Amino acid sequence: MAYKVFSEHLNGNSIPWAVMMEAYSENGCGLPVLQLFQKMQKQQINKDKNTFSYALKACAQTEAHKEGRLIHDQILKFSWDQDLVIGNSLIDMYCKCKSQKEARNVLDLLPNRDVVSWGAMMSGYVQNGDGLLVISLAQEMQKDCIKPDAHVFSCLLKACAQSSSFTEGKVLHHQLRQGGIKVDDFIGNTLLNMYATCGDIEGTYKAFASLEDKSLPLWGVMIATCVSQENSLLAIQMYEEMQRKGIHRNEFIMSSILKACTALGAVYRGKIIHDQIIKDKLESNIFVENALIDMYIKCCNRDEAVRILKASKNQSIVSWAALIAGYAEYGDSTLVVECLQCMELQGLLPNESIYASILSAFGHDGQVDEICLYNNTMTGNYGIEPKVKHFNCIADVYARAGNLEAAEQLLGSIPCPPDMYSRTSFISASRLYGAK
Repeated sequence: MAYKVFSEHLNGNSIPWAVMMEAYSENGCGLPVLQLFQKMQKQQINKDKNTFSYALKACAQTEAHKEGRLIHDQILKFSWDQDLVIGNSLIDMYCKCKSQKEARNVLDLLPNRDVVSWGAMMSGYVQNGDGLLVISLAQEMQKDCIKPDAHVFSCLLKACAQSSSFTEGKVLHHQLRQGGIKVDDFIGNTLLNMYATCGDIEGTYKAFASLEDKSLPLWGVMIATCVSQENSLLAIQMYEEMQRKGIHRNEFIMSSILKACTALGAVYRGKIIHDQIIKDKLESNIFVENALIDMYIKCCNRDEAVRILKASKNQSIVSWAALIAGYAEYGDSTLVVECLQCMELQGLLPNESIYASILSAFGHDGQVDEICLYNNTMTGNYGIEPKVKHFNCIADVYARAGNLEAAEQLLGSIPCPPDMYSRTSFISASRLYGAK
């Protein structure tokens, strides 16, 4: 309807065009904006700064680098590249199109830069993983006497995480508290991630404790961080604190806390969590299901793991991988094969992880012939390229069977250098069988 009204009022005036571009742009529809811009050119409609700004935003949304360059050339003809709004749009466009060098050229030539200019450039560097360049840019920004806003702080915290600049990160945290910047979920998430990435679980906890508004997503990030940093006990303690405060649970938190129970072997606590999951009607969530299967199989309750998998309406390769890995850990090659067959009947093909579990299961049983058979099946029928871990498993079985020659030949034939596990396993077998 809007486009129909727009079409009825077309004239040489750029205002209706700009209005329509804005509408498309605000809805994230970059392609129609570029199409309108091209029509303006064909009809020789005079373009203003707004139309150029919307066109650049559209190029950023669609990563249309070539079109963005052509628009930049037109901007230069009007000498509008010195305009702050246009300049910021150019920086953002080039960064979104992964051309940080061109973005930096625009920034350097912009006479009056503001916090948006610097923030756009920092975002570009962060997206490219250039954390050190972001920190260097912040020093330049200080010379312009520009006070950082929430977006700039977020970029800087991400940059510290990327470059492991822990000292700078702590200074930023102090500045954040002193600068009166409201720490919302986005900044809070970035702050916690910075501490966690730098390996400071205590700092992560203190940063979390210092936050005035602890929303559900931040609790989720904190609990997941504890699990990933192998501090599952703290994760459970935080979950219990969250419960005492009456904060609602979600599937992300429940899957994280199940992983904590798995790591601790706390199956009794895991069953309590499972009851809460059923109460909250989260059992059908695929991530929660997979976490439940993994917990029960690793905590020696295989029957419950199988029950959950069979009852699932959205069985995935991850679910089967967890179950197969559990059976492999017990050395139950028969059940591994049965799972593989059931999985294939559902049209699910094994992946690298399942391939490794199959080899491990037969390895526990010392079934060299079966290992060779499934190795050929995985590579020939499923196109899975063996990795070092797969070669290690096969070589380990050969070595433990006393066939050191075959193990040595296999390790010598792999396309990448053997790792520490390869060497340790072979040396141990050599000592056992008296090889020199």
